[in-house]
Amino acid sequence: MNGAGTTFFIALCTVLIGAVFGAVVGLVAGYVGGWFDEVVMRINDMLTAFPSILLALIFVSILGPGTFNIILALGILFIPSFARIVRSEMIRLKELNFVKSARLMGAGRLRIIFVHILPNTYKTLLTTVAVGFNNAVLAEAGMSYLGLGVQPPGASLGRMLLEAQSYLFTAPWSALFPGITIVVIILGFSLISEGLGEENA
Repeated sequence: MNGAGTTFFIALCTVLIGAVFGAVVGLVAGYVGGWFDEVVMRINDMLTAFPSILLALIFVSILGPGTFNIILALGILFIPSFARIVRSEMIRLKELNFVKSARLMGAGRLRIIFVHILPNTYKTLLTTVAVGFNNAVLAEAGMSYLGLGVQPPGASLGRMLLEAQSYLFTAPWSALFPGITIVVIILGFSLISEGLGEENA
């Protein structure tokens, strides 16, 4: 259970970093537009052009293994996906009548972005968070399995799978339980994201 808790914590922190910073970047870029939006999106494209797990491995190799470093590396890599989705919502919403009315009433940019538009992106954001959580669980498990994530005496699902390799034939359940836990988490959050997606449709 301790391993599952650690994996859950890392995934949650990763998604929070990606969602918070990604939402801010996406909202500002989408609202301001012009050259600023173009620059932000080109940086976004450069980051997403490479496999995220590969970039995470590079970051952790530079920073060193450990819980904090894996959260930092994965969190940074999750920012572009959230930024792109929130930016798309911003571009759609900023032309609607309620935003135009807020402008006519003298609302400033920050108020329009964070008070009028941001609350209307929460459904899309929640769906993205659920999908991102799944990806974060898999990324953490993969990196800890490679020995670049949680270090002893800490435990995570990926670390448990790594250590269970030595007992695969003598005690196969030591690998079975963390593996099943990962599958259950992924399936659970997949169902949540699917439900949220249907609600938004």
